[in-house]
Amino acid sequence: MAERRDLPGMPSTTLVKKVTSVLREFLGCRVAGKDAQWTQLKECWHAAWEWAWECEKRDSLWRSHKRRHWPSPNEIASQYIMLCLARMKTYSAFKLPYSAGKVLPGRAAKILGEAQQIEDHRAMLRTGAEVPNDTVIE
Repeated sequence: MAERRDLPGMPSTTLVKKVTSVLREFLGCRVAGKDAQWTQLKECWHAAWEWAWECEKRDSLWRSHKRRHWPSPNEIASQYIMLCLARMKTYSAFKLPYSAGKVLPGRAAKILGEAQQIEDHRAMLRTGAEVPNDTVIE
């Protein structure tokens, strides 16, 4: 199995391709190649893989008799996006227009509402509260 030796934990090239595919599908973005110059995004990319590697090592302690189990491509992509947003916030680049809270188009409100509904549903499940029957999560 081919491995990416430039990333922490040396993940398989298949896993790296799946993560980049998730990012391309949802964000339409490409991650800088291994020969690209060091940038904020590349630092976040390496940090996401280091984070995923730490998760893999922790999980492998519990499953020492089984083969390696990395987080899913969606989870690693989510870690990368979260690190990018945190980096933007650190450099005061993560801003919405002043009137964004007052003017919210229907499509954006729908997406934000669905995200909140899913979080509310998960919170109910975590706390053991009764989930209403009319709650439909797709």
